Amino acid sequence: MKTFALTCLGIVTSLLLLYFALPPSGEIEQVIQLDWSITKMGVAALCYALFFVVKAWRWRIMLTETTLGTTTLLPYILTGYAGNILVPMQMGEALRAGLIRQHHQLSGSRLLSGILIEKGLDVLCVVVILFVALVFSQQSAPLPQEIVSLTMVLSVLGVLAGLSAIWQARWWVSQLQRLEQHYRHNNISQLVAKLVLAGQQMLDYRQRWSTILFTSLLMWLLILLTLYFCLQAAGLATDWTIAALVMFATTAGLFLPTSPGFIGTLQAAFLFVMLPLGYPADKIILASLLYNLLITLPPLFAGAIAYIQLKNPTKLPG
Repeated sequence: MKTFALTCLGIVTSLLLLYFALPPSGEIEQVIQLDWSITKMGVAALCYALFFVVKAWRWRIMLTETTLGTTTLLPYILTGYAGNILVPMQMGEALRAGLIRQHHQLSGSRLLSGILIEKGLDVLCVVVILFVALVFSQQSAPLPQEIVSLTMVLSVLGVLAGLSAIWQARWWVSQLQRLEQHYRHNNISQLVAKLVLAGQQMLDYRQRWSTILFTSLLMWLLILLTLYFCLQAAGLATDWTIAALVMFATTAGLFLPTSPGFIGTLQAAFLFVMLPLGYPADKIILASLLYNLLITLPPLFAGAIAYIQLKNPTKLPG
């Protein structure tokens, strides 16, 4: 019931964002008729596929107490992401943790603490990439009013994402209660203490820090490349700074309750960033649709296959 309610909330939120973001002249027929580059979308797809491989590699490094390989962990990553596409608030990550705990007898708190650390690293990398892109930008300076408008939009998105992250942290604690049967007395302070301790133990190996940070940055550079080539495929002559701004906005938007497939939320994020900078609305929508299709349909298909494989006890990976 709670998941259904959040899904409905996500649909309403996405529709509202899309309604306020779309300009009066935004005709979907015009967008469909626009040309786009198959070659550049192919490069974007390759970058996005590599993103999942690197994500599985990072998780293997963080799970210090196991010998599971990257290829073994990849189906769990795909299954969790497919869940994120279908249900709001990135709840598919709980499916990822639950499946690997079931198959490989790992600590639920250890897995969830690792996922929380992943989220923190992801936010850090997005902010760092955006900062570097702004510092070394070759983009012509926007007009002062455009800077004000863009800053206000990103600030609002950041505040909403922060409030959503606080709510999401409480949800993760509730999942930890379900996974760890040892704690039946609902002592939240002990649960949080164990969560933090597990995270500290996971990152206790100094030699792993550099690799974890490297893989995290590599992941988000691949997302940046994916976004950049989607923008280029739609005929938008942008630089890396614009792609980094869009990446920041879409990442913040996905912390909110979203509709299945992120429809509406992604389009609003693209438009909120790029419209104040003077880019044509029809090409912005085309780029958002290309990116939307790329990050939902292939991972959903791959995640469904991975889930079927993982639910079959005779065909478990590793």
